[in-house]
Amino acid sequence: MLICVPVTTGKGRPGVPDGNRPTDQPRSTGSRVEVLALLAKHELRAVLEQVVGRASEDEHVPTARRPRQQQRRLAPEQIDEVVARYIDGESIDCLAREYRINRTTVISHLERRGVERRQNPRKMTDAKVQAAASRYASGSSLAMVATEFQVCERTLRREFESAGVAIRPRPGPPHDFLH
Repeated sequence: MLICVPVTTGKGRPGVPDGNRPTDQPRSTGSRVEVLALLAKHELRAVLEQVVGRASEDEHVPTARRPRQQQRRLAPEQIDEVVARYIDGESIDCLAREYRINRTTVISHLERRGVERRQNPRKMTDAKVQAAASRYASGSSLAMVATEFQVCERTLRREFESAGVAIRPRPGPPHDFLH
């Protein structure tokens, strides 16, 4: 990103044209300050003030700050709705998205109201894990078996690890080659 800012034009005074040049045309490289890759407004302002000479060397120049996270506080009626909807079966993630709050905030509201959290149901039964393990042992990849049993690879890996199924190393160079 290239930003050109006119410093002076004409006879050293800002905004005064230099004879037959319009003020928006650069006179020379000395007439404009080029600032590369400055993204935040505060940083740009600080740099321009230093270059133009408005900020002295010993003067503190503020740096850009990240915008503060917007805090959302639910009204007591909304908290009642969140709790009731969770008890009726809605997920924590769904409630967090709808009320535009963090999922840990939903969990905190539930804990304060004494609501026990539901446990995530297991995605695979022992029989399905054994069937998936035999399919995996026959040479299919973890990804292929996971797709066939309609679970994600992490779920299948976790189920295999708890069932004691050995997981083959990934094909390709060894992962410890960086050490």
